[in-house]
Amino acid sequence: MCYGGSPFSVPLNTSLSQTTLRSKSNSGRALLHSIGGGVKLYPMEELFRRIPLFPLEVVLMPGTPLPLHIFEERYRKMVGRCRETGEEFGVVSLANQIMMSAGCTARITNVLREYDDGRLDIMTQGRQRFFISEVHEELSYLEGTVHYFEDETESDPEPLTDEITRGIDLFKQVSALAQVPLDPAFLYKLPPEELSFVLAGTCATEIEERQRLLELRSTHQRLIHCIITLEQTVNRMELQKQVEQAVGKPINVEELRN
Repeated sequence: MCYGGSPFSVPLNTSLSQTTLRSKSNSGRALLHSIGGGVKLYPMEELFRRIPLFPLEVVLMPGTPLPLHIFEERYRKMVGRCRETGEEFGVVSLANQIMMSAGCTARITNVLREYDDGRLDIMTQGRQRFFISEVHEELSYLEGTVHYFEDETESDPEPLTDEITRGIDLFKQVSALAQVPLDPAFLYKLPPEELSFVLAGTCATEIEERQRLLELRSTHQRLIHCIITLEQTVNRMELQKQVEQAVGKPINVEELRN
């Protein structure tokens, strides 16, 4: 299984047992190889969890909201299970019937509407990132044996003050140019990793780019990527505004470039 910008993908009907990350030591603890090649030991019950999986054509980021309309019977059962037990389910990006091996759990935060025919409108929030080690197909919906992961400790101990300030400033500029009201106070209260996902959820529009940012294990690299993308967005929006003022009507900058 690959990490970072080269996500491993499997067909929905394929077991991941041949690519499992698990191995067993004599002490009964699981071996997990880190991205840098090191090996860490974790208790098996802490490392691997079996959770419901919900393949979707989206990439959910930790801390970001995701409204869902649940209409298929199998996913109504899955949501019912999660509502009853308080479990989170895993949202995994899906493209051309190929499911990515990394995703993010979603917690149901609110049931917005329940229809007479059993359909549901729910609000969820991204929680923890995970890699799938095995897919299970015994139920009407998929389950996965997963292990959770977080960003690695940065080698540079210096705080990310400059990147945080620049990222928030660009986020404010984009909001102002888009005429979207924003109270930036909450952004300054977020830990750097959480902030990087808020920015990534805003600046990354292509699903492949969002998947790479989800799997990336460096807060610093994610912030830098978001800053570069937000700078490009600000430049494009400012150019569009200037041209619209000059011609007196809305235009599409990308069409002009082409």
